[in-house]
This record gives sequence, structure tokens and C-alpha cells, in this order.
Amino acid sequence: MNAGARKSRVPNHDAVSGRVAASPRALKEPVAIVGVTMLADCSINIAIRPWVSVNDYVLAQGEIVQAIAEQVRAANISIPFPQREVRLLNNPA
Repeated sequence: MNAGARKSRVPNHDAVSGRVAASPRALKEPVAIVGVTMLADCSINIAIRPWVSVNDYVLAQGEIVQAIAEQVRAANISIPFPQREVRLLNNPA
């Protein structure tokens, strides 16, 4: 999950961990791993690694990401599309 770096607000660890813990598919023990994995050019990458049963893996992943996306939207946090500006100098045209 990427949270736009241009905004001062990003989902905090407790909010994300709470969404993982609220998932009925996530196991309570061992506790899910949630943390920042990279401060990229246009994003803050957050890893979400809950423990789930093998049969629930795909469904749990989708449900947890969906719940966090809804939380981000509800908090009015935007995730901007990365953009790069290119300027041509001394253009003879």
C-alpha cells in the first residue's frame, strides 16, 4: 500500500493494525507485522503481513486492503499519481 508523500497525514501504525486485527480471517497470534518499508519519491510504502490460514490468504488480503483503503478515503487522504515535469531549455523552435 502506498500513501502519498505530499500529504502530511498518512495512515498510522495503530489505525492499520486495528484494521488487520478487526479482520475475522487474521489470526490473533502471532500478531500481524505492520511497518513502513520504504520512503519512496512519491509514496510511503507500508507492509501489512497478517498471519492467516492458507485457505483464507487471498480473501484476507483483499478484505484487509479494502478496509484500509476505505479508512484512507474516509480520512480524506489522497494518493497522488506520481508525476514528473520535463522542461526543454534552449529550444530553437
